[in-house]
Amino acid sequence: MAKRRFVVLCLQGFGDSLEATPLVEQLHRNVPEAELVVVTMRPQVRDLYRALPHLVDRVAYIPYWEKGKVGAALAAARLPGMTRSEASFLAYPAGRPEYALFCRAIGSRKHYAHDYEYPARLRGLIRSSSRTVPIAAKHNVLRNLDLLAAAEFQVTVPTGYVVPESWKAPRDLPARVLLHIGSIAHDGLENKRWPAQNFLELGREIERQSFQLAFISGPAEREETEALARELGRSDAIIEGDLPAIAREIARSGAVVANDSGIAHLAAGVGTPVVALMGPTAVDFGPYGPGAVAFRPSACPPCFDPATTDMRCALDIDYACLKRDIRVADVAQTLLQLLDRHSSPVS
Repeated sequence: MAKRRFVVLCLQGFGDSLEATPLVEQLHRNVPEAELVVVTMRPQVRDLYRALPHLVDRVAYIPYWEKGKVGAALAAARLPGMTRSEASFLAYPAGRPEYALFCRAIGSRKHYAHDYEYPARLRGLIRSSSRTVPIAAKHNVLRNLDLLAAAEFQVTVPTGYVVPESWKAPRDLPARVLLHIGSIAHDGLENKRWPAQNFLELGREIERQSFQLAFISGPAEREETEALARELGRSDAIIEGDLPAIAREIARSGAVVANDSGIAHLAAGVGTPVVALMGPTAVDFGPYGPGAVAFRPSACPPCFDPATTDMRCALDIDYACLKRDIRVADVAQTLLQLLDRHSSPVS
């Protein structure tokens, strides 16, 4: 008898794909004897799932960002040999029409996805080949588990993400607070960034409270991070490196303040308290876990549309939800309260 096979498509960025790890874990728990394949389109997501061999048997990679749509289509055409399965699940958010077409290419007998507002003709095609699930008013983690429930698998409410054990470390620097001022710079997603001047004022307040400052930086925000570190006299406290190394540095620290980014989700994943500054995106997209705060005090409705990845300010008021409504004093107070609640070092 052929081995049962299931596929999870994690076609989004790193943070969104961390939100799919409870889906993967609970699918494995329901069918531990089956082969589980994860399909990804981002190198960091590929590396995440390759580092979870106790859950994932194979990772299939579509080089969408390296080779463009044509190269990705050619790679997707070679997928059915390893992804033909009993069922597949398209993790949320994945509203781009090409994602749905990738799902059709992998050859699953049943396919489960959320009911996105695709163009009418494509929507009919997807509905004819998939079991679509309503996009409920809940966190993305729980939206993903709705897919498993639709397939009649048993689901439970998870406490957090699943992160490789090798990415974790003892919290031996509980007085260190990490700032991450960047976010992915693509399709306007850089508009999720809180102003650098606000991070500067927050850094000064953190030091006044006798905490040690350090900074996480990647290529997309290196110049701005270096300028901030110089201004605060901490040019020697910039943390860079590959994802596992950054994860371990986060795990060692007392807390993180970050924009709505993969770093905020990674902090939640390794158990470090995190304040994620949410503006154009809803708190449903924020980090998930007992020490995670998706901070969005604005009454302005979120603009971000996951189906189009449109990040334009819908009211044309220059992202006041982020730049005006998130005040430095409020972030500092939220951070200090979070540090107080989670002050015991975690080993």
